[in-house]
Amino acid sequence: MREAPGGAPGTQPEPLPLTWLYAPGDRPDVVRKALVSGADVVIADLEDAVAADRKGYALDATAELLADARPGPVPLHVRVNALDGPLARAEVRRLAGLPGLAGLRLPKVEGPEDVVRVARWAAEAEPDAAPARHDEADASDGSGIPALHALLESALGIENAFAVATAHPAVRGIALGEADLRAVLGVTGEA
Repeated sequence: MREAPGGAPGTQPEPLPLTWLYAPGDRPDVVRKALVSGADVVIADLEDAVAADRKGYALDATAELLADARPGPVPLHVRVNALDGPLARAEVRRLAGLPGLAGLRLPKVEGPEDVVRVARWAAEAEPDAAPARHDEADASDGSGIPALHALLESALGIENAFAVATAHPAVRGIALGEADLRAVLGVTGEA
């Protein structure tokens, strides 16, 4: 079993989550089912899984789920829309203070400035309550900013991976956005 680094001497570190299951944010019934599916973490997707005309509903439905301090037995994260688009700032400001939010997935991060900008938006959120943290991997940095997970989906993002990972204390992980990365690099096969 893989375990998270750190932990107090004599204690077992929390296991690293292995399965991250995406569910469309405009389908709260599917998100609820995903929360009891056996996945380690569920991500309510406001980005690619939601049609443009349903983005507002997806945000409302996701915010309603996150109003519960424990929406399910596993952490619930949210992937917001593109950080350089018209929706992400409002999404982050609305969701960051909700008690059920375990973390934010940030699409198409290309540099540390993207992470810092999202942390600033999160700090502007009007907290309904202190965000619930399900385990050490989801803990905020103590400032009320939720755990941030950057998705690297371009060659520039990959080049800046270390700077992104160390851009803010709330960064808890980075991951590859394989489909977009393949498209940017002109790679045609999955292998």
